[in-house]
Amino acid sequence: MPDETRRLHFSNLELYRALLEHSIRRGRRLPSGRILKVSMHEAPKPGFAVVIDDDLRHENAVVRFDLPSVAAALITYCRSRKVPLPRRARKSLTVVDRRICLELTITHDLERADPPPKPTDTPGGEAGLDAAAEVAQ
Repeated sequence: MPDETRRLHFSNLELYRALLEHSIRRGRRLPSGRILKVSMHEAPKPGFAVVIDDDLRHENAVVRFDLPSVAAALITYCRSRKVPLPRRARKSLTVVDRRICLELTITHDLERADPPPKPTDTPGGEAGLDAAAEVAQ
């Protein structure tokens, strides 16, 4: 079976809502406003720098998030909005066209897959196909 990759692109508003909900659950305050820019950073710890136009202070605030926090925020955001996410998919974060993306990859391991049904001894030798069709349904 072929491998499968799906990429979910989040608008800055969706990202803000996901991070806000996650921050509230963690007891962290996030500035009120809108996201102006998202960029990846490597030091001191891999993650994202989010520039927020702070409505209350009328200035830009840079808030840093580590990768697990952003991933958890986006996954929880998707689940609360009934966006299907396969549990066994490998999940990674990227920035594409200045938008954060959650990439889901399912690798089908042929060596671990169930072996195909064995044909039975019937005239025409097609009974195995019927059994395979029943398994597929």
